[in-house]
Amino acid sequence: MKIFVFVDNYKIDAGYYILPDTALNRVGQPYFLPDFDGEQMAFPMLAVRIGRLGKNISEKFSPRYIDAVAPAIVFRDERMLDQFRSKGLPWSPAVSFDGVVNHANWIPTPDDAVLTPFRWIVEHNGKAVQTCDSSDLLRSPEQLVSLLSRSHKLCQGDIVLTGGSEGFACQYDDEIRGLVDQREVLHFRIK
Repeated sequence: MKIFVFVDNYKIDAGYYILPDTALNRVGQPYFLPDFDGEQMAFPMLAVRIGRLGKNISEKFSPRYIDAVAPAIVFRDERMLDQFRSKGLPWSPAVSFDGVVNHANWIPTPDDAVLTPFRWIVEHNGKAVQTCDSSDLLRSPEQLVSLLSRSHKLCQGDIVLTGGSEGFACQYDDEIRGLVDQREVLHFRIK
């Protein structure tokens, strides 16, 4: 399984990085802060799960390859990331630690249907901090799947994280919730 994370798909047409499968945290499990000291930022994103094998997928047919979506939170160490960027070094140590991707239970998508706008609210310690809307993305999930399939074979179970808007700082003992239609679908603590 591969996890593709797009960067800042709300403001600029940015790139992506790939995470190992160990970056995926189990649903509802706490996120454990890494031992190194840094500024942990949380980025709400829409997670899209690939449901079948594909390569060089046309945007027109990409909805056939998406079988589920879920709200997700992706963490990264901003201080470490800034250091690596300034030196021109790879980002991996700042973005690919264990459990960095936390997502809700998967919501199945209709076969062959273009995704309707997906909206959800992120709460941090009981306060709403962001309203996320997939229609605000520069590139739709269908476009991202098509783009990725040009250079990667997409396999069943691969996950595409569509890029986050502004992140928010997190620390030990924080609580994060995600709500879809006023119903809690994502809930975990930071330990």
